[in-house]
Amino acid sequence: MGKGDGTIFFIDTSNIIKLNEIFIKEIKSNLLDNFYKLQHDTFYDESFLKDILIYRNYLYISIVNKSKPYCYTNKIYRAKINDDFLNFKNFFDIKECQPLNTLQTGGSLESLGNTILMTIGDHDSYIRDFPNKNPQDPKSLIGKIISINIDTKENKIISMGHRNPQGLYFDDISNKIYSTEHGPEGGDEINVIDLNLKNKKFNFGWGISSYGEHYGGKNDYNKRNYKMAPLEKSHRKYGFIEPIHYFTPSIGITEIIKLNDFFKNGSNNNLIIGSMGNDPEVGNSLYIIGVDEKDKIQNIDRIKEVGRVRSITYSKTKNAIFFFSEKNGGTLFFLRNFNN
Repeated sequence: MGKGDGTIFFIDTSNIIKLNEIFIKEIKSNLLDNFYKLQHDTFYDESFLKDILIYRNYLYISIVNKSKPYCYTNKIYRAKINDDFLNFKNFFDIKECQPLNTLQTGGSLESLGNTILMTIGDHDSYIRDFPNKNPQDPKSLIGKIISINIDTKENKIISMGHRNPQGLYFDDISNKIYSTEHGPEGGDEINVIDLNLKNKKFNFGWGISSYGEHYGGKNDYNKRNYKMAPLEKSHRKYGFIEPIHYFTPSIGITEIIKLNDFFKNGSNNNLIIGSMGNDPEVGNSLYIIGVDEKDKIQNIDRIKEVGRVRSITYSKTKNAIFFFSEKNGGTLFFLRNFNN
C-alpha cells in the first residue's frame, strides 16, 4: 500500500478475516530521497503517487513528476521486492512535458503478459491556457492507455481518446481490458477494450464525445472549451466506441475489478467499482455491476456510505475483496464471498 506522500506500507492480512486484526509495517525506500527534491520541500507539491503494482517480484509505482519548471510527466519507477528497503530506479517516462499540475493525469497500472498497462490522462488538454488536442493525436501519449514491455521498455498505444482513466483491469478469461474514466461535469464512464478484436482501433472519443459537460455548462466563459471539445452526446455517431455504461451525475468513479460467481445478484460476471463523489445519492459507495458475456449491463447494486473508495483488490487466497476508503481518516474494508 502506498500513500500520496510516498510512504509505503506492507499489510499482513492473515488475521483480518478471522480476528479482525491488522498488522502494518512501513517499508523504507529511496523514493523521497532521490526523486522529489527539485523546487519545494514536500512530495505533494511536486509529485503525485498515482498507483502501485506488484508483478514478477517487482514493485512498480506510477507517479506524476515535476522534473523541471512547467514540466509534469507520467513516470513509473520500480524496485525489487524487499521487506527491509526498496531501491527504486526509473523504469519508464512518457517524456511529454505538460505545463500544469492538474488532477486529470491518469496513472493507473495493470499487468498483461510481458507488459505493464498504464493510463495517461489528458492533463487538461482542451481547457488550459494553451489548449491542444493530444488525446486524439496518435503521435502523443497524452489521453491514452498504453502497454510497456517490461524487458525492452518499448511502448504501444492500446487505446486513445481518454480524459482521466482511473481504474484499469485485465480479465485473462475474456481477454478484455476494463477501464473507468472520470467525465467532466457528468459522464463518468466504464469502457471495454476487447483484445480479441484484432487490428481494431480503440478510440473512446474524448474530447469530441462525452455524456458530461464542461464545468459550468454552455456559458460565455466556456465558448472556447466547447469549440475545442464539443462533447457530442454520442460516441458511435462520430466513429468512437460507446462506454458500456456512464454515470450522470458523476459518481467520482475510481478502481475497477471483475469477478465471476462472487455475488448472488443474478449475474455470473460482476464489475466492482469504487466512487469518491461526495453526493450522498451516488457517491461514497462501492458499486456491484452485473454484466453478461457481451458486457451488457444486467443489474447495478450499490453499497452505500463506505466513504471515498480509491483502491480495490481481490485476494484469491482469502477469497475476499479488499478496498481502501477515506472514511474516518482511512479504513480498510473486506467482503467475503457471498456464496460461501
